[in-house]
Formats: sequence, structure tokens, C-alpha cells
Amino acid sequence: MRTATYIMAATVAAATATVAAQGATADGPPKTLSEYRRTLQARPAPWPDYTVRQYNLRRVWNDDLAADERVASLDVVVHLAGNDEVVVEQLSMLLGQEKTPRELHDAVLALLLRKGTPEVAGHVVRALDNPKLPPDLRDAILRWLVDHPQPEVLARVVQLWADEPPDGANERRFVRIVERISGKRWDQALLDGINAERFFARGSALEVLSARMDEPVLRRRIVERKPATPAMAALHVFSQRFDYLPADGNEFVATTWLYTRNADQIPDAARLAKQWRRSGGYRFNIRDFHLLSRLARDPTRKGIRRSQLVVDVGRMLVAREHVMPSAYAGRPAAPRLRDFPDQVDRLSIADLWTLKLVGDMLARPRIQRALWIVARQDRADRRSAKGGLIVLESGRAEAKLFPADIEREQDDLHYVPSRYAARASRDALAWFAGHFDKLDNVERIAPDAEEFAAARAGNYRGVILTSLGEGQFTAHYYDCNGEVVSLGIYPFRQ
Repeated sequence: MRTATYIMAATVAAATATVAAQGATADGPPKTLSEYRRTLQARPAPWPDYTVRQYNLRRVWNDDLAADERVASLDVVVHLAGNDEVVVEQLSMLLGQEKTPRELHDAVLALLLRKGTPEVAGHVVRALDNPKLPPDLRDAILRWLVDHPQPEVLARVVQLWADEPPDGANERRFVRIVERISGKRWDQALLDGINAERFFARGSALEVLSARMDEPVLRRRIVERKPATPAMAALHVFSQRFDYLPADGNEFVATTWLYTRNADQIPDAARLAKQWRRSGGYRFNIRDFHLLSRLARDPTRKGIRRSQLVVDVGRMLVAREHVMPSAYAGRPAAPRLRDFPDQVDRLSIADLWTLKLVGDMLARPRIQRALWIVARQDRADRRSAKGGLIVLESGRAEAKLFPADIEREQDDLHYVPSRYAARASRDALAWFAGHFDKLDNVERIAPDAEEFAAARAGNYRGVILTSLGEGQFTAHYYDCNGEVVSLGIYPFRQ
């Protein structure tokens, strides 16, 4: 640091002396590239390039200037300094200064990356930890990593790769980085990562593999490996017993979580899933595990066929009143009772079971009284919406209220679950959320685009409960594929 201070003091003194010798004006030397280029039109040039460079180098180090001014002066320095090792060394010292603004830090780092400076490895590692890494800097880091592989950034590189399409511009670059870091073929390296205790991008690794390999080939490669981690063991078990491979990182986390906590339920659930597959073409998804594991141990229900469920759900819906289609005001997701027969083929047996169980739950007076209390509390609370999880207990669906996450952005119209609730949802039947912000909320009786998007991202089913006045509410079921089914109108019990 003393050396850096001495160098900068000497630089500032030299620049000041030179500026004085040239007869400095009030404006001083040019402070941006555009100003510098304008001075080139004058003959003779009012400022020697060395003077301009040193003057702007002093500005780059000036903590009293705004970040954008310092970045503008950096552009001038880079333009005039070329590959001057002394200047590059002085600029690299900025990366270790706590006061260096983020914009200037990133600009200096990008410069050093373009020059292939190997000494910036530690700064690259820290930069990759930034979730808001600018795209230009990210691409500069990737180019640098091809020639300077850093083992400690492998997991973060894989996370970035998972966000890219297989035909993305950086695809080949990601392959080369992973192979240079690991010393293995990229697919072998990612499979090894999933099977390594201290690799913390397993979900991203699986997403990369799933998007670039045929599923049968990937499943065979997984099954051939001896599991050394719960994550790889979970892939083994669910692939062999359920013919299932998680589609993304969220599904992978849920699969591993259920494997480690509910291993004793897997054999029974797998047998029922196979029965459903033989009788009705069912395809397992991890969101169905809660339902399967509970029904599999209920001898009065596990033998019920899909055809019987269609009849039972149809009768349940016909028996209830529904909000008329005119109330939807032309919304594209407007559910209508007469659509249910057309929807049946798009609803899995798990969907039908959920409809039946939730419908039975909402018809119980105890639940109707509890929801009346929740609706009144929600209208009194203008900061957040009410919601929670529906789970199967002793053969019946039960609604469990989970407070909204007070640490995240508050939203009175949409339920924002806490991280604890999100973990608990991995072993639940469905989410439920209240549209109770108004006493008569008929214009919000179905899930909106934000709620559909959350269901797709979170891989879950949901139920929207909407107040229709002081004495009644309506319920709508929806799934990840955009299907909406009206469960009808129910009374609030006071």
C-alpha cells in the first residue's frame, strides 16, 4: 500500500506540474474520450497525451468524484495507456480498495480480464458470487476462465450454464471451462459433481445434463453410478421406482428432500404410481408424492380408478352453485362449469384426487368457520395476503395457515410464503391463497398471471379462495399447465 501511495503521489505531482507548465485553463485537460477526440482537431494539440493520461489517472483514484466520472476518466486512461504495465498495475490496485465503487471496480476488472491478467483470480471468484453480475462482465470472465481455469468457481459456472439454452452463444465456452477445470468430459464432470459431497450446484448440473442429453441415456448413466451422496441416491431410487427424473433444480431439491425424510413411504407410493400408470397412463411428478404416499396406505381408496373419480368429481361440481361466466369480464383464464368435461382428459388422476379431497374439505363447517375468521383478518391487514398449505391427515385434506414472509416485499394482493412454508410444501397436497382483500371480490375469483407463473416455477397445484360478500366464498383449483376448475360457492360459517 505504501508503494501504491508513493506511485500515485508521484503521478499526481507530475501531472500537476505538467498541467501548470502547459498553462492550464479553468476546464483543465479532457476528462472523457469524446472531449479528448475534440482536442485532437486543434493544432497544435493543447494537451500532450501523457499529461491527459496522468490527469485522468489521478481522477480515477479520486474518491471525491462520482463513480460515472471516474469510469469516464478510466476510458481515457485505457485509450492512451495501451499495455503500459505501470498503469495496469496502478489500476489493478483499485480492485483491493473498499471505497472503489462497484461500477469502477467492474470496469477495471473487465479491463484486466481483456488483458489476460492472471493475478485477478481472487477478484473473479468474488465477482461470480454477485447475483447481479453484469452480462458484459460475465462474458469477459468466461473468456478469461477458458485460459485461466479456477477450480473454486466450478459450481458457480455450472449455475450460470444452467441459465443458458443449449444453443446459446457461450455453449462451447462453458464446455471448455468445465472440462479444463475438471480434467474430464463435461458430462462426466457434472455427474461427478452431483455425486460429490462438497459440490453445491447439483440442481444446476442436472438441469444442464437434462437439457443436453436424451433422458433414457441420462437415466442409464445415473443408474450405473454408485451413489455417494443422498442426491445421487435419490435420483437412483426415483428413476428405478417411479421412472422419473427431475426436470429442474427445484424438482431435484424436492426429490432429495423427500428421499431423505420419507424413505419408508417410497415403496408403497411407487406401487400405487405403477398401478395408476397401468390403468390410466399416469406419469409421476414429485409434486404427487404426498398424495400417493398417503393414499397408498388407505385400503379404502388406493383401488379407486380414474373413471370413478371423474364421476365423483363431476357430481360434486354439479351439486354446487358457481359464479356465472359473466363475472369474469372476458378474462382468458375464465373457468366455466360446462368446461369440466372438456378438461378431464387434461387432468391427471392426481388432479382429480386433489379436486375431490379439497372439495370435501371446503364443505366441512369447521373449515368454513375458520375461513370466515381468516377472511376478516386478511381485510384488516393491509400489508399481506393470507395463505398456506393443504395436507392429507388421517385420510382428510386439512388447510394449514402459514404467515406471509415478513422479510420479503409485502403484497396485499398475493400471498408471499416464507422459506419455511416453501420447504414444507415439498410434502403437501397443494397451496391455497385467499383473495380476501375486499368483501366482495368477484373480479378476482380466479388465479391471475402472477399466480400461474408461481405455480409453474414452483411445480405445485393451487387453490384460490375468494370472498363474495360477508356470507360466502368461491374456490378455484389450478395446476402448472394453466387448467382452472371452479369448485363452486361455499358459505362462510360465523
